[in-house]
Amino acid sequence: MFDKDRRPGILTAVYTSQVAAQRTARLDKVYSDKDFLARIGLAPDGSAPDGLTFISRSSPLGTKAESYSDTKASVAVWYSTLFGFAGESTQHPVTESWYTTTFELTWTGQDWKVDDDKQEEGPTPVNGDQRVSSSEDMQKAVEQFGGFTYAR
Repeated sequence: MFDKDRRPGILTAVYTSQVAAQRTARLDKVYSDKDFLARIGLAPDGSAPDGLTFISRSSPLGTKAESYSDTKASVAVWYSTLFGFAGESTQHPVTESWYTTTFELTWTGQDWKVDDDKQEEGPTPVNGDQRVSSSEDMQKAVEQFGGFTYAR
């Protein structure tokens, strides 16, 4: 979503055409807002500062079908996210968050597309007793493990 050239393709792949059209202008405004980008640590063009690796990843942990018919479905997804920067001089270290998002889906005749979504915090587990990794270790992990490119 931070790459303005790829954003339209992501939106049309995930959302119904009407919702994708509505969200395109709104998300273009949000992700081009220099104040927003500065608050999260990105440069005005949306890139990471030199020497830092930007991390924005989500990992689904479970799903639940809330309702289903031949043309509509409601699916809740529980997931965790990693967000921040890895690198020696980071002012925005990588943090984790936990959410549940419920997606309202519509069958378009060829695929299920999102009509609406609602995000809520949690459920969030108690932090474990693992030590926090260094920024350098986080940077190496992102470089070594890559990621799921279908969602970026």
